[in-house]
Amino acid sequence: MIKTYTSAELSNERYHSEEFPQASGSILAEILETSPAEYIGRERKETAAMNDGTSAHCCILEPKRFKETYVRGIDPADYPDALEGNKMLEAWLKERGVKCSGKTKAELLGMIDSTGETPQILQRVIDKHNAESADAGLSVVSPSSYDMIIKMRSALKKGGYVFTPEMKMEISFIGERLKCRMDTIVPPGEMAPDGVISKNGEIWDYKTTLHVNPRKFATEAITRGYWLKMAIQSDLFEEEYGNPPDRVVLLAQSKKGNHYLPQAYSLDSQQLEAGREDYRAALGMLDICKSTNVWFGYGGGVIPLPTPGWAAYERGFEDTIEIIEE
Repeated sequence: MIKTYTSAELSNERYHSEEFPQASGSILAEILETSPAEYIGRERKETAAMNDGTSAHCCILEPKRFKETYVRGIDPADYPDALEGNKMLEAWLKERGVKCSGKTKAELLGMIDSTGETPQILQRVIDKHNAESADAGLSVVSPSSYDMIIKMRSALKKGGYVFTPEMKMEISFIGERLKCRMDTIVPPGEMAPDGVISKNGEIWDYKTTLHVNPRKFATEAITRGYWLKMAIQSDLFEEEYGNPPDRVVLLAQSKKGNHYLPQAYSLDSQQLEAGREDYRAALGMLDICKSTNVWFGYGGGVIPLPTPGWAAYERGFEDTIEIIEE
Protein backbone atom coordinates (compact mmCIF):
# COMPACT_ATOMS: atom_id res chain seq x y z
CA MET A 1 0.00 0.00 0.00
CA ILE A 2 1.39 3.37 -1.07
CA LYS A 3 0.96 6.48 1.05
CA THR A 4 1.29 9.83 -0.70
CA TYR A 5 2.05 13.21 0.81
CA THR A 6 2.21 16.73 -0.60
CA SER A 7 5.17 18.95 0.26
CA ALA A 8 2.92 20.80 2.72
CA GLU A 9 2.06 17.52 4.46
CA LEU A 10 5.61 16.11 4.48
CA SER A 11 8.67 18.37 4.58
CA ASN A 12 11.93 17.38 2.93
CA GLU A 13 13.59 17.11 6.35
CA ARG A 14 10.89 14.80 7.68
CA TYR A 15 10.95 12.70 4.49
CA HIS A 16 14.67 12.02 5.08
CA SER A 17 14.22 11.37 8.81
CA GLU A 18 14.12 8.01 10.63
CA GLU A 19 10.33 8.26 10.63
CA PHE A 20 10.47 6.89 7.10
CA PRO A 21 13.21 4.22 7.03
CA GLN A 22 12.29 2.96 3.58
CA ALA A 23 15.11 2.96 1.02
CA SER A 24 15.23 5.88 -1.39
CA GLY A 25 16.76 5.96 -4.83
CA SER A 26 19.60 8.13 -3.56
CA ILE A 27 20.52 5.56 -0.89
CA LEU A 28 20.40 2.61 -3.28
CA ALA A 29 22.31 4.43 -6.00
CA GLU A 30 25.05 5.34 -3.51
CA ILE A 31 25.34 1.73 -2.29
CA LEU A 32 25.59 0.48 -5.86
CA GLU A 33 28.06 3.17 -6.97
CA THR A 34 30.36 2.69 -3.95
CA SER A 35 29.84 -0.08 -1.38
CA PRO A 36 27.72 -0.65 1.73
CA ALA A 37 30.77 0.07 3.92
CA GLU A 38 31.36 3.44 2.27
CA TYR A 39 27.68 4.27 2.38
CA ILE A 40 27.26 3.58 6.09
CA GLY A 41 30.53 5.30 7.02
CA ARG A 42 30.13 8.45 4.98
CA GLU A 43 29.51 11.76 6.67
CA ARG A 44 26.74 13.56 4.84
CA LYS A 45 26.83 17.34 4.70
CA GLU A 46 24.73 19.80 2.81
CA THR A 47 26.69 21.59 0.11
CA ALA A 48 26.07 24.86 -1.68
CA ALA A 49 25.17 22.90 -4.83
CA MET A 50 22.62 20.83 -2.90
CA ASN A 51 21.06 23.95 -1.40
CA ASP A 52 20.93 25.61 -4.80
CA GLY A 53 19.24 22.52 -6.22
CA THR A 54 16.61 22.49 -3.49
CA SER A 55 15.76 26.17 -3.88
CA ALA A 56 15.76 25.89 -7.70
CA HIS A 57 13.31 22.97 -7.53
CA CYS A 58 11.03 25.00 -5.28
CA CYS A 59 11.21 28.10 -7.49
CA ILE A 60 10.45 26.22 -10.70
CA LEU A 61 7.89 23.74 -9.42
CA GLU A 62 6.22 25.77 -6.67
CA PRO A 63 6.90 29.49 -7.22
CA LYS A 64 4.36 30.56 -4.61
CA ARG A 65 6.05 28.44 -1.94
CA PHE A 66 9.42 29.74 -3.11
CA LYS A 67 8.35 33.31 -2.32
CA GLU A 68 7.07 32.17 1.09
CA THR A 69 10.21 30.19 1.90
CA TYR A 70 13.26 31.94 0.43
CA VAL A 71 14.68 35.45 0.36
CA ARG A 72 17.58 36.98 -1.57
CA GLY A 73 20.68 37.61 0.50
CA ILE A 74 22.48 40.91 0.82
CA ASP A 75 24.53 41.85 -2.24
CA PRO A 76 27.60 43.94 -1.33
CA ALA A 77 27.25 45.72 -4.68
CA ASP A 78 24.04 47.30 -3.35
CA TYR A 79 26.00 48.87 -0.45
CA PRO A 80 28.99 50.56 -2.10
CA ASP A 81 29.55 52.94 0.83
CA ALA A 82 29.42 50.28 3.55
CA LEU A 83 32.60 49.53 5.48
CA GLU A 84 33.91 46.03 4.75
CA GLY A 85 36.96 44.30 6.19
CA ASN A 86 39.48 45.41 8.81
CA LYS A 87 41.37 47.74 6.47
CA MET A 88 38.29 49.84 5.78
CA LEU A 89 37.38 49.89 9.47
CA GLU A 90 40.90 51.00 10.38
CA ALA A 91 40.91 53.69 7.67
CA TRP A 92 37.59 55.07 8.94
CA LEU A 93 38.96 55.31 12.49
CA LYS A 94 42.31 56.82 11.45
CA GLU A 95 40.46 59.54 9.52
CA ARG A 96 39.04 60.52 12.90
CA GLY A 97 42.39 60.44 14.65
CA VAL A 98 41.83 57.14 16.45
CA LYS A 99 44.87 54.87 16.79
CA CYS A 100 43.78 51.32 15.97
CA SER A 101 46.69 49.35 14.48
CA GLY A 102 46.79 45.63 15.34
CA LYS A 103 43.21 45.48 16.63
CA THR A 104 40.81 42.62 15.98
CA LYS A 105 37.62 43.16 14.05
CA ALA A 106 35.55 43.02 17.23
CA GLU A 107 37.80 45.64 18.83
CA LEU A 108 37.58 47.87 15.76
CA LEU A 109 33.79 47.68 15.80
CA GLY A 110 33.75 48.59 19.49
CA MET A 111 35.99 51.59 18.83
CA ILE A 112 33.70 52.74 16.02
CA ASP A 113 30.68 52.47 18.32
CA SER A 114 32.47 54.54 20.96
CA THR A 115 32.76 57.47 18.53
CA GLY A 116 29.00 57.91 18.63
CA GLU A 117 28.80 57.77 14.83
CA THR A 118 26.88 55.07 12.99
CA PRO A 119 28.55 54.32 9.68
CA GLN A 120 27.10 51.56 7.54
CA ILE A 121 29.03 48.34 8.20
CA LEU A 122 28.42 45.58 5.68
CA GLN A 123 28.66 42.65 8.09
CA ARG A 124 26.11 44.24 10.39
CA VAL A 125 23.78 44.83 7.44
CA ILE A 126 24.12 41.15 6.52
CA ASP A 127 23.67 39.96 10.10
CA LYS A 128 20.52 42.07 10.56
CA HIS A 129 19.04 40.83 7.29
CA ASN A 130 19.78 37.19 8.17
CA ALA A 131 18.33 37.55 11.66
CA GLU A 132 15.14 39.21 10.40
CA SER A 133 14.79 36.53 7.73
CA ALA A 134 15.21 33.76 10.30
CA ASP A 135 12.59 35.38 12.54
CA ALA A 136 10.22 35.43 9.56
CA GLY A 137 10.94 31.75 8.81
CA LEU A 138 12.75 32.52 5.55
CA SER A 139 15.87 30.82 4.19
CA VAL A 140 18.48 33.18 2.78
CA VAL A 141 19.80 32.38 -0.70
CA SER A 142 23.01 34.03 -1.88
CA PRO A 143 22.39 36.86 -4.36
CA SER A 144 24.21 35.05 -7.19
CA SER A 145 22.26 31.83 -6.63
CA TYR A 146 18.95 33.64 -6.24
CA ASP A 147 19.42 35.58 -9.47
CA MET A 148 20.51 32.41 -11.29
CA ILE A 149 17.40 30.54 -10.14
CA ILE A 150 15.07 33.30 -11.34
CA LYS A 151 16.81 33.34 -14.74
CA MET A 152 16.59 29.54 -14.95
CA ARG A 153 12.83 29.64 -14.39
CA SER A 154 12.52 32.21 -17.18
CA ALA A 155 14.70 30.10 -19.49
CA LEU A 156 12.46 27.07 -18.94
CA LYS A 157 9.41 29.03 -20.08
CA LYS A 158 11.29 30.34 -23.12
CA GLY A 159 12.35 26.77 -23.88
CA GLY A 160 8.72 25.66 -24.06
CA TYR A 161 8.44 23.90 -20.70
CA VAL A 162 5.56 25.17 -18.59
CA PHE A 163 4.38 23.87 -15.21
CA THR A 164 0.70 24.38 -14.44
CA PRO A 165 -1.44 24.14 -11.28
CA GLU A 166 -3.08 20.97 -12.67
CA MET A 167 0.19 19.08 -12.20
CA LYS A 168 1.06 17.55 -8.84
CA MET A 169 4.34 18.94 -7.51
CA GLU A 170 6.75 17.51 -4.92
CA ILE A 171 4.67 14.43 -4.07
CA SER A 172 6.23 11.87 -1.71
CA PHE A 173 5.40 8.21 -2.30
CA ILE A 174 6.03 5.98 0.71
CA GLY A 175 5.83 2.23 0.02
CA GLU A 176 6.52 -0.79 2.18
CA ARG A 177 10.22 -0.93 1.34
CA LEU A 178 10.81 1.99 -1.03
CA LYS A 179 10.15 5.71 -1.04
CA CYS A 180 10.61 8.54 -3.51
CA ARG A 181 9.84 12.23 -3.80
CA MET A 182 8.50 12.93 -7.28
CA ASP A 183 9.07 16.41 -8.67
CA THR A 184 6.06 16.44 -10.99
CA ILE A 185 3.22 14.07 -11.74
CA VAL A 186 1.10 14.87 -14.78
CA PRO A 187 -2.37 13.41 -14.06
CA PRO A 188 -4.22 11.48 -16.80
CA GLY A 189 -5.83 13.79 -19.31
CA GLU A 190 -3.72 16.79 -18.33
CA MET A 191 -1.07 18.63 -20.33
CA ALA A 192 2.60 17.81 -19.70
CA PRO A 193 5.21 20.62 -19.43
CA ASP A 194 6.02 20.20 -23.14
CA GLY A 195 2.37 20.64 -24.17
CA VAL A 196 1.57 16.94 -24.77
CA ILE A 197 -1.73 15.66 -23.36
CA SER A 198 -1.10 12.67 -21.10
CA LYS A 199 -3.30 9.60 -21.38
CA ASN A 200 -2.30 7.58 -18.30
CA GLY A 201 -0.14 10.11 -16.47
CA GLU A 202 3.54 11.03 -16.61
CA ILE A 203 6.53 11.58 -14.33
CA TRP A 204 8.80 14.59 -14.87
CA ASP A 205 11.96 14.91 -12.78
CA TYR A 206 13.86 18.21 -12.84
CA LYS A 207 17.67 18.07 -12.85
CA THR A 208 20.15 20.94 -12.79
CA THR A 209 23.41 20.06 -14.51
CA LEU A 210 26.57 21.49 -16.02
CA HIS A 211 26.07 19.48 -19.20
CA VAL A 212 22.70 19.44 -20.97
CA ASN A 213 24.42 18.10 -24.11
CA PRO A 214 22.80 14.71 -24.96
CA ARG A 215 26.01 12.66 -24.89
CA LYS A 216 27.32 14.21 -21.69
CA PHE A 217 23.99 14.14 -19.87
CA ALA A 218 23.48 10.52 -20.96
CA THR A 219 26.69 9.62 -19.11
CA GLU A 220 25.64 11.70 -16.11
CA ALA A 221 22.29 9.90 -16.02
CA ILE A 222 24.13 6.61 -15.53
CA THR A 223 26.83 7.78 -13.11
CA ARG A 224 24.31 9.58 -10.91
CA GLY A 225 21.93 6.67 -10.81
CA TYR A 226 19.07 8.36 -12.65
CA TRP A 227 18.03 5.10 -14.36
CA LEU A 228 17.72 3.46 -10.95
CA LYS A 229 15.91 6.39 -9.33
CA MET A 230 13.41 6.79 -12.15
CA ALA A 231 12.72 3.05 -12.20
CA ILE A 232 11.71 3.33 -8.54
CA GLN A 233 9.46 6.30 -9.32
CA SER A 234 7.88 4.43 -12.23
CA ASP A 235 7.23 1.31 -10.15
CA LEU A 236 5.70 3.23 -7.24
CA PHE A 237 3.59 5.24 -9.70
CA GLU A 238 2.28 2.01 -11.22
CA GLU A 239 1.58 0.52 -7.79
CA GLU A 240 -0.41 3.61 -6.83
CA TYR A 241 -2.30 4.24 -10.08
CA GLY A 242 -2.58 0.70 -11.48
CA ASN A 243 -0.74 1.47 -14.72
CA PRO A 244 2.77 2.59 -15.72
CA PRO A 245 3.27 6.24 -16.67
CA ASP A 246 3.10 7.11 -20.36
CA ARG A 247 6.48 8.79 -20.12
CA VAL A 248 9.26 9.05 -17.55
CA VAL A 249 11.09 12.28 -18.30
CA LEU A 250 14.28 13.90 -17.01
CA LEU A 251 14.09 17.66 -17.55
CA ALA A 252 17.73 18.75 -17.55
CA GLN A 253 18.75 22.39 -17.31
CA SER A 254 22.24 23.79 -17.63
CA LYS A 255 23.66 25.95 -14.83
CA LYS A 256 26.60 26.87 -17.05
CA GLY A 257 26.79 30.15 -18.94
CA ASN A 258 23.99 32.69 -19.15
CA HIS A 259 21.56 30.81 -21.38
CA TYR A 260 20.52 28.13 -18.83
CA LEU A 261 19.46 25.87 -21.69
CA PRO A 262 16.80 23.25 -20.80
CA GLN A 263 16.26 19.90 -22.53
CA ALA A 264 13.86 17.10 -21.66
CA TYR A 265 14.88 13.45 -22.11
CA SER A 266 12.54 10.46 -21.92
CA LEU A 267 13.75 7.11 -20.58
CA ASP A 268 12.93 4.03 -22.62
CA SER A 269 11.83 0.62 -21.35
CA GLN A 270 15.35 -0.85 -21.55
CA GLN A 271 16.83 1.92 -19.42
CA LEU A 272 14.06 1.60 -16.83
CA GLU A 273 14.45 -2.18 -16.72
CA ALA A 274 18.21 -1.81 -16.19
CA GLY A 275 17.49 0.69 -13.41
CA ARG A 276 15.01 -1.76 -11.94
CA GLU A 277 17.62 -4.52 -11.88
CA ASP A 278 20.07 -2.15 -10.22
CA TYR A 279 17.75 -0.99 -7.44
CA ARG A 280 16.68 -4.55 -6.67
CA ALA A 281 20.34 -5.62 -6.43
CA ALA A 282 21.15 -2.69 -4.14
CA LEU A 283 18.05 -3.38 -2.04
CA GLY A 284 19.20 -6.99 -1.64
CA MET A 285 22.64 -5.83 -0.47
CA LEU A 286 21.02 -3.41 1.97
CA ASP A 287 18.82 -6.20 3.40
CA ILE A 288 21.83 -8.46 3.95
CA CYS A 289 23.83 -5.73 5.65
CA LYS A 290 20.97 -4.80 7.95
CA SER A 291 20.21 -8.40 8.92
CA THR A 292 23.86 -9.32 9.57
CA ASN A 293 25.10 -5.89 10.70
CA VAL A 294 28.06 -6.45 8.38
CA TRP A 295 28.65 -3.56 5.97
CA PHE A 296 31.04 -5.01 3.44
CA GLY A 297 33.40 -3.22 1.08
CA TYR A 298 35.22 -4.70 -1.91
CA GLY A 299 36.54 -7.94 -0.42
CA GLY A 300 39.70 -6.89 1.40
CA GLY A 301 43.07 -8.54 0.91
CA VAL A 302 44.57 -8.30 -2.56
CA ILE A 303 42.27 -8.44 -5.59
CA PRO A 304 43.00 -8.06 -9.33
CA LEU A 305 42.95 -4.48 -10.61
CA PRO A 306 40.21 -4.17 -13.26
CA THR A 307 41.02 -2.76 -16.68
CA PRO A 308 38.66 -0.06 -17.99
CA GLY A 309 37.17 -0.95 -21.35
CA TRP A 310 38.69 2.09 -23.07
CA ALA A 311 42.16 1.22 -21.79
CA ALA A 312 41.86 -2.41 -22.91
CA TYR A 313 40.87 -1.24 -26.37
CA GLU A 314 43.60 1.42 -26.53
CA ARG A 315 46.35 -0.97 -25.45
CA GLY A 316 45.12 -3.90 -27.50
CA PHE A 317 44.66 -6.20 -24.50
CA GLU A 318 43.24 -9.57 -25.45
CA ASP A 319 43.15 -11.42 -22.15
CA THR A 320 42.24 -9.39 -19.10
CA ILE A 321 41.12 -10.57 -15.71
CA GLU A 322 38.20 -8.16 -15.83
CA ILE A 323 37.08 -5.33 -18.03
CA ILE A 324 35.04 -2.50 -16.59
CA GLU A 325 33.39 0.41 -18.32
CA GLU A 326 33.61 4.04 -17.27
